[in-house]
Amino acid sequence: MSGVMFETAIAIYDKLTSTCLKFPASAEEWKAIAGGFWEKWHFPNCLGAIDGKHFKVHCPRNTGSQYFNYKQQFSSLVLAMCDSNYIFTYIESGSAGREGDAGVFSHSALYAGLESRLVKVLEPS
Repeated sequence: MSGVMFETAIAIYDKLTSTCLKFPASAEEWKAIAGGFWEKWHFPNCLGAIDGKHFKVHCPRNTGSQYFNYKQQFSSLVLAMCDSNYIFTYIESGSAGREGDAGVFSHSALYAGLESRLVKVLEPS
């Protein structure tokens, strides 16, 4: 990624994070998200909609086939999670294109937080 793109991405992130990226900090906030999914789509106990997107990139130097994906192109993967109102609650970016959504999720800070119980989600119901 060129320096200008990197600096621009950081500036956008810094300015918009507080309004456009609201990670739930408490069990009550997770409960509200689950309630939203239930009210809108009758989908019980859903804490977020998560998906990955490949962005085509030039092959980064000295990475070999690490960024070469199943679409036969070089890419970087962004994984994002939204609540029932399409508000981003979590973003993981910059992963190598050869990884799939599940691979990126399994190495994410969100997964680590869930596994260690540092992320305070709802009790099973």
